[in-house]
Amino acid sequence: MEPDGPDGSERAQHTDRTGPDSRDVTPLSWMRDPELWYGGDYELALAMPLGSLDTPTRLRLLQALWGDPLTTGVVTAAQELGVPWQSVEAELAERTPLYGCLRMRERLVGCDTTFLDNEYEAWCLLCIPMGMVDQLYPVDYAHYEANTWWIAELDALLADIAMRVYAQIPFELGIVGHEASATLIYLDGLGPKTLTRTDLLVPEAQFERLGVTPHGHRSAKGLWWTEATG
Repeated sequence: MEPDGPDGSERAQHTDRTGPDSRDVTPLSWMRDPELWYGGDYELALAMPLGSLDTPTRLRLLQALWGDPLTTGVVTAAQELGVPWQSVEAELAERTPLYGCLRMRERLVGCDTTFLDNEYEAWCLLCIPMGMVDQLYPVDYAHYEANTWWIAELDALLADIAMRVYAQIPFELGIVGHEASATLIYLDGLGPKTLTRTDLLVPEAQFERLGVTPHGHRSAKGLWWTEATG
């Protein structure tokens, strides 16, 4: 018997592993449960210039996201989690979504990446289903204030990923949060008031362009996280 879930409980043995080197022995088959992929997503949304999401740019974003120390992937369907990972190559750059795992609180949960690309916006999203978040945090849907501590923790994790991605392929703006893509900001409407939000990842050049003093935590490459706390 071996651990077969985020709580470490013992269940029947499986052979699926998190990667070809098998350094993490947590099976992934429990993540295939469709119920875990419902209920909306907690997201990291990265804005790119309009018209920029061609295959090479998508590939660079995917390689940066799935090559992060906290992520492992990919497969092309949630029901494939646990089979050997596919390499993030050009032929997968146009496939959306792609699925894999994210390490949170020293455990693995399922996540996916996708793109929103049209004449008005160009975004790359890293999405954690709330069913997965529920496995690690005591989500209280009735009392928002009871969630602020874990929201701050999860936001910090996603902000760290965003800063590492930015060092490889700069983006124009980032947002973290529950259903962050539902509050996506059209960049042509970005103004000083927007930059007072506490859920943003803002390149220094955006602050300078709008005459706003940068605030929050700054990465070595000049990306500011505006200290989301819930």
